Amino acid sequence: MKVFTKDSEVKLLELANGLKQEPGNYYALHFNLSQLNEQYRSPYQVKIAVNILNDLFSAHDSVAFTLADKDIIFIYNGTNRALLEKAIFQLRYIFMDDPLCYGADGLENDDFCNVYDLEFQWRDFFIACQKKSISGTSLVPQGVNTCSTEQLVLTLNKLVHIISDIQKKNISETLRIQPVCVITPNNGPKIIWDEVYINITHLCKILNIDVNIFSSLSLFKYMTQALDKKVLTSLKTKIAGRDRFSLSFNLNISTLFTEEFVSFDSELAPYKKPSTIIEIQVADVFENLPRFLMAKEAMQKLGYMICLDGLDYTAFTQIDRQSLGFDLIKIQWNAEGEQQKESLFHAVQKCDPRRVIFCRCDTEEAIEFGKSIGISLFQGRYIDKLIYPDAKLLN
Repeated sequence: MKVFTKDSEVKLLELANGLKQEPGNYYALHFNLSQLNEQYRSPYQVKIAVNILNDLFSAHDSVAFTLADKDIIFIYNGTNRALLEKAIFQLRYIFMDDPLCYGADGLENDDFCNVYDLEFQWRDFFIACQKKSISGTSLVPQGVNTCSTEQLVLTLNKLVHIISDIQKKNISETLRIQPVCVITPNNGPKIIWDEVYINITHLCKILNIDVNIFSSLSLFKYMTQALDKKVLTSLKTKIAGRDRFSLSFNLNISTLFTEEFVSFDSELAPYKKPSTIIEIQVADVFENLPRFLMAKEAMQKLGYMICLDGLDYTAFTQIDRQSLGFDLIKIQWNAEGEQQKESLFHAVQKCDPRRVIFCRCDTEEAIEFGKSIGISLFQGRYIDKLIYPDAKLLN
């Protein structure tokens, strides 16, 4: 059984959409653990529930998604209804003291788990997944609260209109700057460089986007390619007027082969290229590794630095920065790193602590954990508040 705990809402919606064509023999169980009383839905208790499912379905074609609100959605490919009933019974039993499981009359409460036979109830299940993808926090990048969606999925037709609007309109007001800093014991954070990025919430508002743009990652990627070109246009002015700090920005690998990037590169003074950092998402790298290696070599020959972005703890410990040729590497903070602390420390030392950035640091706890594993470069809202305490715009 596969288990997804990160970006679960996005992955769930993609799988649910993929099952539309061949839903036969698939069942879905939606355990509404978010409706449990607070004392019964701790991360530890949710993990126990997932472990029970894993024990029952370890030899079966199945997948479980733990969502941001503590709900669990389980999808099973098979015809053993008795096994499904056993799973519901065992999970109901571990939460039996909560009224969500049993009513005052002692009878089972149907609200504990929704069961979908996808051959006949795929549409109902997909709508439920849409609702979760819209409300789930894990599908939203840093700096994004939500996009008003009316529960609509991003379609190819809608994407065409969004890209047309992006090309026509001035979206420079959606650009944000977030510093990457070294934190010194006595003097607080010291800015090393600034990252420039587009605030998606603001973009949704000014373009009146009425769909969930994260509901299809493949279509969303095409949208970001259009945004890359607008960012490059804005960066020409920003970099030309800055001598104090370096700048970083995230681009798709495909953008590095476009006329827009060639134009950007030709207008950028050669002495500024070594302090210009191009960030690339890990998923983009491994989608086509030979293409990435070719692009990386070309960019570094031009003088740019390359940063690998989008890594969680597990991915970071498995990737060799030097063999892939990255100048810098970013790890995303989350609160569940204590058990991996030793392996993370060794991975940071192997990578070179001066080349690791700990991002999405929204609390002091994140900073302290990063320091404990040897990191000295930090980025996130906690840093923003220290440097710009009176800022009105939220990254």
